Amino acid sequence: MVDFFVFGLNHKTAPIEFREKIHFNERELSSALDKLHHIAVIDELILLSTCNRVEFIGLTSNLAVCKETLTNFVQSERSIGKPQLAETFYFHVNSEAIHHIFRVASSLDSMVVGEPQILGQLKTALKLAENHQTTGSNLHHLLTTAFRVAKMIRSETGIARHAVSVSYVAIELAKKIFGDLSRSSILVIGTGKMSELALKHLKRQVSTGQIYITSRTEKNSRLVADKFSGMAVPFSAYKDYVQKVDIVLSSTSASDYILKYEDLKKSMKVRRYRPLFIIDIAVPRDMDPKINSLDNVYLYDIDDLREVISANVRERQKEASKAEEIILIEVNKFIKARKVTDLKPLILTLRNQFEQLRTEELERHGRELKNMSPHERQMIEQITKSLINRILHNPLCTLKSELIHNKPQPTLETFEKIFALSMKDRTVCDDDG
Repeated sequence: MVDFFVFGLNHKTAPIEFREKIHFNERELSSALDKLHHIAVIDELILLSTCNRVEFIGLTSNLAVCKETLTNFVQSERSIGKPQLAETFYFHVNSEAIHHIFRVASSLDSMVVGEPQILGQLKTALKLAENHQTTGSNLHHLLTTAFRVAKMIRSETGIARHAVSVSYVAIELAKKIFGDLSRSSILVIGTGKMSELALKHLKRQVSTGQIYITSRTEKNSRLVADKFSGMAVPFSAYKDYVQKVDIVLSSTSASDYILKYEDLKKSMKVRRYRPLFIIDIAVPRDMDPKINSLDNVYLYDIDDLREVISANVRERQKEASKAEEIILIEVNKFIKARKVTDLKPLILTLRNQFEQLRTEELERHGRELKNMSPHERQMIEQITKSLINRILHNPLCTLKSELIHNKPQPTLETFEKIFALSMKDRTVCDDDG
């Protein structure tokens, strides 16, 4: 009997410091797959390693030995003690493993529920395993089913519909004010990590509009401007650009407001009160809160954005419960289909045995058959084959039903004993059809 398993850890079971120690880079992933490929107890294997999880996904003929083998491997590769591994690593098998993989692919197990990156990371992990020949039809079928389930969940629920990152929420709010952002002009004040994250989202939206970048360090302004096809402008002139642009994104380390009420009041007059959207993601704040009282000025600070994020997270959680229901249904379907697939070798062996008995019996009566006409012999062939099909029909239908609704192993063993079948290889079946 071969079993599915997942051996790993994630952001729920281990802190970032520990996950960093376990993480495998691309070169190490290839090396690990090559080392584990020739271990007899591991039939198929995929290794997934991201910033939030490291998981060995596979099939094994011996769960206990497999778990011990992988524990020893991680312990050796990463110089981690077994007590630490026992505290942080989980070992899911069969239905539990399948359920886990479907949840991972659908981003229900992600730090940010609904994020799309994990699906691409799983596809990359499968491709790498295929390149190293550590996976076969069983894992391929499991992962492609997981991809299909993930796609179904994204289309049938709103799990990814509500933005849950500060930068993305900011851009979504800007779209509500301006609609199409493709021609919008943007001033980004500050070149830190938050600014770059927001610029990534902005760049997808702005096609013909101009992006201006400024910071106290001119070199940083030029570097970020080059990276995002923007224009670096002097920090001393940012107030002049506030008069020109549609959107201002600010994230500096200033200790006081860099844009005050009186400054913006003058700028809005120059702008003829054209709408201005300001995203202040600095802590402490860059923008004087009073400016939000000016006509056609829309100011959002980090707390405003987090309020929207919290509401969106609640919406995602509602949708996640719908996704969990879909996963339970799909896991059940997958397990039932696999049980029927496991039955195929037994059915083939049984039919071959009955066919051999039929052939032997016809040969034993060869003399009588020779005296029959070709038409009569053909009728005998058809009758005996039909008789075998009728004899086997009810037992096989009953067996299939038992396999789907009850524990399969005792039923199969009993069936094998009754018909004296040799089924050493019955659980290894590459035929999905």
